Amino acid sequence: TKRHFLTRDEPKMFSWGRQNSGLTPAGAAASSIAGSISGNNTRSSTKVPQPFTRQEHLQSYLTDATLRPSTRRVSGDDTTYDTVFQTKSRHALILRVHLPSPVASQSRPALTLVGVRATHLWLDRKMRVVGFSPILSDAQWAQSRLTLGDAVNKVVKHLQLHPPDVIEITDESLKRLQASLPQRSAAHQQRPSHAAAGGSNGSNGVYVPNRQAEALSAVEEDHHFPVNLPPVPRSFPELNAMSKTEMRELLDDEDAFKAYVDKMVSVTAVKDLMGSIFAGNVETSKSNIKKKDELEALHSECESLGHSLKEKIASFQVLETKRNALIEPMDALTAISLLRKGKKQLFDESEDMADQFISGDSDLSTNDFVEEFMKLRTLHHERAAKMERLQHSP
Repeated sequence: TKRHFLTRDEPKMFSWGRQNSGLTPAGAAASSIAGSISGNNTRSSTKVPQPFTRQEHLQSYLTDATLRPSTRRVSGDDTTYDTVFQTKSRHALILRVHLPSPVASQSRPALTLVGVRATHLWLDRKMRVVGFSPILSDAQWAQSRLTLGDAVNKVVKHLQLHPPDVIEITDESLKRLQASLPQRSAAHQQRPSHAAAGGSNGSNGVYVPNRQAEALSAVEEDHHFPVNLPPVPRSFPELNAMSKTEMRELLDDEDAFKAYVDKMVSVTAVKDLMGSIFAGNVETSKSNIKKKDELEALHSECESLGHSLKEKIASFQVLETKRNALIEPMDALTAISLLRKGKKQLFDESEDMADQFISGDSDLSTNDFVEEFMKLRTLHHERAAKMERLQHSP
């Protein structure tokens, strides 16, 4: 099956599906109308295949070897199921699958992500899957010839390889499951590990098929990005009920033709997708704006702490300089100079004390005078001895 991609370096228009015609829905509609007018309006005699029954759809989903281990019924009847899976960005997600009751056996299924708020090209504001063209309408569902199991597999695979941007996890059980998953390291965030991306269904009940690791590797190596747009319809049931004259009038009337194109399911689907993307971007922007005050407060606090840190570093450097000067070993010449100064100071103090005692200007008794004088003289001679030792040291 040929895939259509839009690379970063190729300025191409969007590819609308698997056909190579290069037509937009409007161009395809015009070609179909013109072909209906110029042709002989013959009908193919090929037998139309019978649509799948509702039971066949359910069996294809519930017995699928990949989906079954991670799927459970969440409704009282057999209409609603949840399938849990893990994306390549290590997010656990729950896809809710609703298949209408047997009364509407040919109705398309509804697929919705539950327990999260997220943005993605395939999701609308209510987290409904709107980017997968086979389930956009009952007619497209019937024409797709897909079983429910095939459809769920394709949607899950796409969301795994191209994960939604999760804004918030609202389901408590999903929060616990997410917390139990190993988070990707910085190295893995720069280059995803394909071995980690693919794996069997583990004890945590998260579905990660091995065969998707190879597809993931191919997408990442080639930097390809799939175009999530509905394909060009292969047929236009509305034209079958129109006469040749009505179709001619439609082709000749530009306004009527544009009005017809605007009502096409594929066109409305694209417009809905555009609106959903816009709404998702607005919601993400609002979420970021709500954090503006908090971020500004944190920024101011960080600046204040930065200034305080600079001041403390400056004070520390001054004290460190003093400390280094105190603990640094003193050279001999400096020590001798300080000892000489201290020895002279002690000698002068002791001589002044003796002069005051002799002249009678001292209040000290004889014993006190002798004790204080001896202390000064002893310290004086100790410093003199240290000076002499340093002067004669090698």
